[in-house]
Amino acid sequence: MSSILKMGVLWLALSLFHSSCEEPQSSLPGYAGGFGELLVVVPNSIWKSPLGDSIYNYLGAMQYGLPQDERQFNIIHVTPQKFKSVLQTHRNICIVSIDSNTVRPITLEKSKWSRGQIVITLSAKNSARLLNTVREHAPRAAEIFASAEVNRHYLRNKKFGSKTLNQEIGDQQQLTITTQKDMIIENYKEGVSWLRLERERDKGGFRHQISQGILLFSLPYTDESNFADSNIYHVVDSVLKVNLPGPGENQYMQLNFRYIVPQGTEINFKDQFGKEYRGLWRMENNAMGGPIYLLVFLDEKSDRVVYAYGYVYAPQFNKREYLREVQGVIHSISIPKDA
Repeated sequence: MSSILKMGVLWLALSLFHSSCEEPQSSLPGYAGGFGELLVVVPNSIWKSPLGDSIYNYLGAMQYGLPQDERQFNIIHVTPQKFKSVLQTHRNICIVSIDSNTVRPITLEKSKWSRGQIVITLSAKNSARLLNTVREHAPRAAEIFASAEVNRHYLRNKKFGSKTLNQEIGDQQQLTITTQKDMIIENYKEGVSWLRLERERDKGGFRHQISQGILLFSLPYTDESNFADSNIYHVVDSVLKVNLPGPGENQYMQLNFRYIVPQGTEINFKDQFGKEYRGLWRMENNAMGGPIYLLVFLDEKSDRVVYAYGYVYAPQFNKREYLREVQGVIHSISIPKDA
């Protein structure tokens, strides 16, 4: 079984969630800014040039797997002259500069001016080299900021979520998990746990539904073909058909291949081989749909493959942060040491 770990693994670059989940204890103030915000500190002379366009497009690239265009971050530009006081306590900061003394093109600092903050500096000795630095390292920086945002959702869940619910799900699936506040177990049958969170928000004078859910289950590991995309799609669709019914007769959730193909990436998930997917779901015989985040990983100790399928339904709203909330729950999963 361990041979599968020899397959090519894409390590999550400097993954904050896997390396350090807990917020540090310090006398620093808490960070400022909202979920999904990224403060970019760069002179106007760079920001208003083609190089500035590259910075914006790499750090604020479109998030794959959402039904409407949404950038992975809300970019807020500030010049170095105005970067002071409360702005320095922002949760996510990317400083882009030309410095003749540059030694490393990318540096990462945690909790520099505020507790739990992430500061990344991209620098080069001249503008030509800076363009290369941005092209090579800005996508990596974006991954780090995204991982930090998911971790912040986890920390909030750890503070406000139900420990009783966490234990109940853990007993069902032989794993540990940290769930969102007000999440419930909608159903449990034949080894499949359906977690659900229903909310409403005002928009345009009306109340609109927001649904988030996660399916958890596992199957025996047989060989490397368990992690073939086609096999994963077949397994997930089979489980969805039985366990996620729609509001009407003959309606059930399925993966949606009509507009985009789910995008899969091999990852190291807490020292186990895994794959994560982003894409869309649809409701068979219904117009409902939305984004998904799917994690599939090997539990080598128990000789099984664990599936964690998360979805969002929020037709009146942007969905990036709702999907990150789901991802925060899924990434909290771990296998108990005594399993």
